[in-house]
Amino acid sequence: MKYSVKYAVKYTEDEMSEEIDERLERLKKATEEVRPRADFAARVMSRVASEQSFWFELPRVARVFVPVAALAAAAALAWGIATKDSVDGALTDIDDDGVEVSW
Repeated sequence: MKYSVKYAVKYTEDEMSEEIDERLERLKKATEEVRPRADFAARVMSRVASEQSFWFELPRVARVFVPVAALAAAAALAWGIATKDSVDGALTDIDDDGVEVSW
């Protein structure tokens, strides 16, 4: 047995099945006349056809990609400038005899 939360009444599986079937039948009858407008399929297909172009999607994608790419490029440039001196110092070995550069 199961309980209906709405009414707190005990139902057997058969009773619940019948109740669901009745509700579904009532819903089916209430929505038999519901149909899309006559030009619905044509409007959907024209919209789909217009959105399949690469040039249609480019501005939307670029709005997100360009700022992220610019930020990544600026971060890479800043990291490169910051590490240039440490890399140069690591490659150059200064002794009393002179400077030796290792490659």
